[in-house]
Amino acid sequence: MAKNLIPEIAQMLGVELGEEFKVDKYDEMTFKFAENMLVARADFKGAKWGITYVVLSELLGGDIEIVKSPWKPTMYEEYWTFGKFGKN
Repeated sequence: MAKNLIPEIAQMLGVELGEEFKVDKYDEMTFKFAENMLVARADFKGAKWGITYVVLSELLGGDIEIVKSPWKPTMYEEYWTFGKFGKN
């Protein structure tokens, strides 16, 4: 049986398994690497994840680039922030 290379591919592209990201060519879709495939979904309510081989091929060929989403905390997740207190 052959070795699953998807975790290594995701690492080489700078993302983790399960981390959602966009690509510069397909603005209306969100992507993520699952355990053994790249999946995508359209950016509208109720859209489901589906396998995409074309985008994986374009990523591996260097035709498109990953655009990472900015981090934001999930509900009830603990995080630290800085603020300004006092007078000017």
